[in-house]
Amino acid sequence: HRIVTFGGQALTPAVVESPYIIRVAIALFMVAASIPGRSEICHAGPIRRAHPRFVENLRSLGAQVEWKD
Repeated sequence: HRIVTFGGQALTPAVVESPYIIRVAIALFMVAASIPGRSEICHAGPIRRAHPRFVENLRSLGAQVEWKD
């Protein structure tokens, strides 16, 4: 019922492709937001469809995020 991880290499910014599953797209965003540097999540349309003001709401909290069409 749980996963425990130890160590591993530090994560680095990347360009990744999201499957069309909202939970996966948001999880990818959360990981990308926690890594210093610029990351890009391709095919993140499910986030926009499910949460049209997602980026605007995060910006209001101080996040540096933007949609690229």
